[in-house]
Amino acid sequence: MANTDRLSFTISSLLDSMGFSKHRMEFRQNNLMFEIGVHETKNIFVIQTGGKTDGTSQLELGDLDIMYILKFTTVSGRHVDPITPQHTVLYTEDTGAHHGYTWLRVGHTGLMPFFMAQSLVMTNIGLCLSSSRFNQMFIQKLLDRYSSIIQFQPISGPSYPILAPDGSIDNVNAFIHPDWPAQASQWMDRCRIHGWPPESIITTIARSGCHIVPKGFKESRYEHME
Repeated sequence: MANTDRLSFTISSLLDSMGFSKHRMEFRQNNLMFEIGVHETKNIFVIQTGGKTDGTSQLELGDLDIMYILKFTTVSGRHVDPITPQHTVLYTEDTGAHHGYTWLRVGHTGLMPFFMAQSLVMTNIGLCLSSSRFNQMFIQKLLDRYSSIIQFQPISGPSYPILAPDGSIDNVNAFIHPDWPAQASQWMDRCRIHGWPPESIITTIARSGCHIVPKGFKESRYEHME
């Protein structure tokens, strides 16, 4: 079995062992096949995307991304009621934060994974989530269970790559944000020379919300100022 085949089988087995149900769709663009897989557990949605040359059987390792979205956690810059008592609500707080970064203050505590509960830090504005610690705890959870088949590279951005014989897979954690965050308002208004994305898509994004990928501010001495 080739390295690419082994890695594909390993990832599938890992997700299966964690109890994921699967939904998959494919679409073509020129000579490339793009594949999106949605996996689900009790607490997490997992979106796996990748591209491969049309006619080949495996996704290209250099173009494989996985996003883990916590189902029961919402981030918002304004007051929102929990969808259910099981939902955790995190509020963005700019006070004292570096420009473009926020504190993630706990507004309502509901159902959360152990690695998230272990990432809460008490600050002068209340209980906050450390995104640096959150990502590290998630990595450690996977390493504790699967260290014999995966190896993480150092985190240099919001993603943490899994090292494999033929390449790496970029992984990110994400939270649901029901609208567009005020901290990124300049993205909505900036001049687009090539007209992409069009105004209709921008309006849809603003109305439908987005996913927030936690990333710490490297120069801050407060790991929870993110």
